[in-house]
Amino acid sequence: MVIGGHTQYLTKVQGMLPDIEQQLTKCIHLFMNNGSPSPMISLETLQQDLSASRKKLLNLPAQNQAIVLTKCKTYLDFSGTCLKWANLANHLIWQNIPK
Repeated sequence: MVIGGHTQYLTKVQGMLPDIEQQLTKCIHLFMNNGSPSPMISLETLQQDLSASRKKLLNLPAQNQAIVLTKCKTYLDFSGTCLKWANLANHLIWQNIPK
């Protein structure tokens, strides 16, 4: 719950470094296996959909990638209702394009 809630909010706001993502994924896996370094069930099996597995464990790398994609979707909104940060990003990009 903590890894899925708090970190995903912070990832949306600040992003997440790959080594932090790996450490959190390792913590999730150790927790699900009661601290055993050699688990009986693989992390990939625990992260499957509910139809295949009863756990549906958080797939942190996939979730973080989805957060990045939603940011890209927001940035690429050309309907005239784009956010202020998207306008600022456009301005900075256009100023720094090599001539």
